[in-house]
Amino acid sequence: PDFLVVSKVRGKVQIPADFWRALKTTILADKDLKPFRPGNLEKTEPVTATPDWNDFLRINEARLRDLIDSDVQLARADVLAHLQTALASTSSDYTSALSKATQAVKSELSAQIAELPPSVSAAEVDAHAERAIQRVFLSSKIEALINAKLAESSTSSLSRVNYFSPATGAVVNPILTSATYKPRSALDPSNLVTGFLKLFSYPMPKIGTPVDALTKWDEHGDCWCAAPDESGVQLAVLTPHKFSPEEFVIEHVLRSATLNPGATPRHFELFAHIPLKHQNYIAEVSAGLFPHTPEDKDLNYDWVRIARGTYDTDGETTQVFPVQVDIGRYGLSSREFVVRFRDNWGNGDDEDVGPTCIYRVRLHGHRELP
Repeated sequence: PDFLVVSKVRGKVQIPADFWRALKTTILADKDLKPFRPGNLEKTEPVTATPDWNDFLRINEARLRDLIDSDVQLARADVLAHLQTALASTSSDYTSALSKATQAVKSELSAQIAELPPSVSAAEVDAHAERAIQRVFLSSKIEALINAKLAESSTSSLSRVNYFSPATGAVVNPILTSATYKPRSALDPSNLVTGFLKLFSYPMPKIGTPVDALTKWDEHGDCWCAAPDESGVQLAVLTPHKFSPEEFVIEHVLRSATLNPGATPRHFELFAHIPLKHQNYIAEVSAGLFPHTPEDKDLNYDWVRIARGTYDTDGETTQVFPVQVDIGRYGLSSREFVVRFRDNWGNGDDEDVGPTCIYRVRLHGHRELP
């Protein structure tokens, strides 16, 4: 974008996490940065914007129209300078990523060169190899930078108050929370076999509760699973204090460490309860940031959509998302929130990937002290 809205944290410019995540998605969609496929020499193709990048551009434009004192506006040249500085500071991560990528590309090139037709000249083979090496250097450098920045966002969020923590007084609102998923199997509570196994203290599969989605976890299964309806899965949380949300965090076990990767949440939304009489301009801001959104049937007009995003199942375990609608800008705050996961990463055809499982969600923000 020509201009990028960033924040200043402890005097330092902080580029929002959704920029890095959208950039990563766009780069991965660029065929010139993907691994080679054995066969003919590849041709470069123009980069096309991804939906994530288009969403980021729209939200950034809305932020530009609504700047406040805590925001900073960076021109394109300033953003590029910041990126160059950041690239230079990721040398150790880059070296590690480059080492792995170099080994992979060596074997890949050997296989591809062996498959090239005899009519291909030595100069063409050299050009093919040179293009591959340049691709490895560039993609490894960018990957190291983006991963470092996303990890930095995750780490910085740990130094903030988590208003969704039961330790701070947060509780689940069962009225607006989806029902817990209970699989029917040979060990189903309604099965007579279950009673027999319980009688002899046979270990039973753990079934989490909604509060498990607000607490720490250690391994696969330390989560809460819910069966989605037409709108998805909802988790409603009441916090002890009113505050203005700024960052929403999703934690989930690595794809390789779970028996049910399809249950990983995908698209999410965050709603705040703000009485209609106090909404004023905020509803229009939300509608502008999230256009083409169908009318909500599960929540009344006192609820305002303040964030939306996508959890990357192949990304880091902890992913931080900025709350796009900063209600604090308009002198508003809330203590009632609903997190909705519209779908998961399953294919929808297998019963095993039907439920959506939440390991932990966190919400950080700013509270006006009395």
